[in-house]
Amino acid sequence: MMLFLSNITFFVLAQKSVVEGVKEYKDIKEKMYISSVVEVEGKMKKDLMNAFKNWGGSTFNNFREVIVSETDDQIVLVYIVSIPRTVKVLLTTNTTLFKQYVRLIVEFKDGKARLSFYDDGNVFVPTSYSGTISIPGAAARSYYMSDIYNNLIKYENEWDYKKPESEKDYLKLKNSNYRFIMAYQADIEKTLSSAVEGIKNSNIIKRKDDF
Repeated sequence: MMLFLSNITFFVLAQKSVVEGVKEYKDIKEKMYISSVVEVEGKMKKDLMNAFKNWGGSTFNNFREVIVSETDDQIVLVYIVSIPRTVKVLLTTNTTLFKQYVRLIVEFKDGKARLSFYDDGNVFVPTSYSGTISIPGAAARSYYMSDIYNNLIKYENEWDYKKPESEKDYLKLKNSNYRFIMAYQADIEKTLSSAVEGIKNSNIIKRKDDF
C-alpha cells in the first residue's frame, strides 16, 4: 500500500512489521515520539532550567527563535530537522532534504526534568523541478511522520497490505523508505541524549551570540 504525500510516492509498512529498526511512538495519538525523565539530585528547578538554556544556546544557532513558550516550570521549543530523502518521480531519481518540525516540551521540577519530543509536521515545501519535471510543493504541517504510524494497522485492515513476495522488492522497500524514517528517529534521539547531558552538566558554556 502507498501513502501519497504531495504526489510523491511513499511506501509504508506496519509498525509492528518485519522491518527492523523502526521504533513505535510513545503516544501516537498525541504525536509524541519519545519522552524521558532526567534526575539531577540536589539541583533546584531554576538550576535545571538554566542548564537547559545553556545547552540550547550551545546547540542551536538561533536558540531564541526556536523558543515558542516559556513559563516558570516549562520551556517549549520548535526546531527543524533535515533528513536526506531519495524519491523516484516518474523515471527520475531525486534526492532532497525533507524538513520536519519537532516540538520539544521540557517540564521542570526540583531535582528532575521531563523532555518530550513531538512530531510537529512538515516545513513548507515550495514547488521544485527535477529536470523538466515539476514536483508539487506542500503547505506547512500538511503531513506528519506520525501519520504513517497512526494509520498502519488501518492500512492492513482496510487495504489488505501484505509484505512484498519478492525479497528484492522487500529490500528495496526497506532500504529506500525506512532508512529515511530511521534517520529521522535517530536525529531526535541524538538531540534527546545531548539535552539530557546538558541538563546534568551545568558547566556548559553559553554561546556569546545568545547574550
